[in-house]
Amino acid sequence: MDGSSSGSALLLLKQLREFNRHPVEGISAGLIEESNPFAWNVILVGPSDTLYEGRFNFADENRIIFIDI
Repeated sequence: MDGSSSGSALLLLKQLREFNRHPVEGISAGLIEESNPFAWNVILVGPSDTLYEGRFNFADENRIIFIDI
């Protein structure tokens, strides 16, 4: 990694640690592979009383996939 990518990777890892210390209800995030801080799995659970209630929303390569449960 060049200096810019290395700095970005460190910032992402710091932000992930902070997110894990103070999680947000309805959001799960983590690395796909520990060796790549630029590839994440993200799951958003639709909040109650909204159009998205009862849905899992997966972020996958710049798109969001909605799954009704």
